[in-house]
Amino acid sequence: MGSGSRNTEAENEVNPPWIALLFALLCVSLERMGWSHAHKIGIVKDIDEYKNRARLLLEGSQAVLALADLGKIRAIEVIQTLVLHLHCQQTISVGGWEVQTALYLAVAARVGTMTGLSKLTAEKLGETPKPGLLKREASKRVIKTLNRLLTVSHQLGRRAWWNLIERDWTLSLRMGNTYVVNPHQNFSELPANLEWEDLEDGRRDFFPRGWESWTVQ
Repeated sequence: MGSGSRNTEAENEVNPPWIALLFALLCVSLERMGWSHAHKIGIVKDIDEYKNRARLLLEGSQAVLALADLGKIRAIEVIQTLVLHLHCQQTISVGGWEVQTALYLAVAARVGTMTGLSKLTAEKLGETPKPGLLKREASKRVIKTLNRLLTVSHQLGRRAWWNLIERDWTLSLRMGNTYVVNPHQNFSELPANLEWEDLEDGRRDFFPRGWESWTVQ
């Protein structure tokens, strides 16, 4: 009885960063869609409803993220959500978006640094990094799987971190050319030039394309 109760609680457990990221993605998707297309496919009736829904999605994402303890949760979803918040603040805020964005940028930079996103060094071509402490008796298959998961998380982390850096650079033009992230304290390599399918399960090694070739991401 007790075991079953604990299992039920685990299944019903809510992950605030993931929910916050979902709302932020919906907000950005609606904003990028544009109100005319949203109206055409029946999502909104008019531009006022369009703006209101986008704003409610942003506020909902902010409220859910506030439930998470950012000092303890080191999930990539937190940084991804904050990066999307930076975009939403700039595109749908009624006024004073510079100040709001600067506050979110400072929080995102601090959380990203605490998470270690500023120190993601590059993997060698065709190789994956060691996942850290592994038991000696672990099979090669287990090691390859852990290497794979860690490399994917590194690539996702670099994408989120460098999106944050880009926002920092852009906002600095309105903030007296000052930066939140010190360039001399940023040791994270640029993301590899990969397509999303290169990050799918089943791919063991990374073979990034050269920068002379374009990818969707």
